[in-house]
Parts: sequence; structure tokens; C-alpha cells
Amino acid sequence: MISILPFQPEDCEEAMGLWKMSPGVGLSQADTLQSLAHFLERNPGLNWIAKDECKVVGTLLCGYDGRRAYLYHVAV
Repeated sequence: MISILPFQPEDCEEAMGLWKMSPGVGLSQADTLQSLAHFLERNPGLNWIAKDECKVVGTLLCGYDGRRAYLYHVAV
């Protein structure tokens, strides 16, 4: 059963593993565990993960600057 859940800081390490294995998803120096946790804190309610049992199988990382929203690291 796949569950869609809010993206939590404790999911960052597993999500980064998924991104590294996903063709077309580019990571930069800004993609550290600490910076991702801070990003999630600044953008509550916009970021989601899909889990199959306890394994992260999808992500939606979204940020909002007050006017526009951006999708980052969308992967399944």
C-alpha cells in the first residue's frame, strides 16, 4: 500500500538516495541534509513523499517565494 505523507526532515537521507538513482534529477551543493531540512521548515505543507510500507518511492519538493511556486526534485 502506497501512502502519501508530509515530507519530514527524517526522510531527507532516503529521498536523496532516490534522487541520485533517478535519471534527470540533478543535485547541487545546496542539496545537503541540513539545507533540505531547513527548506522543509520554510515551506510547510508543500512537500510530500510517497512511501511503500516504510520505503520512500516518490517525492515532491516544492518551494514558494510569496509570489511563485517552484517544483524541485519530483521523482517516482
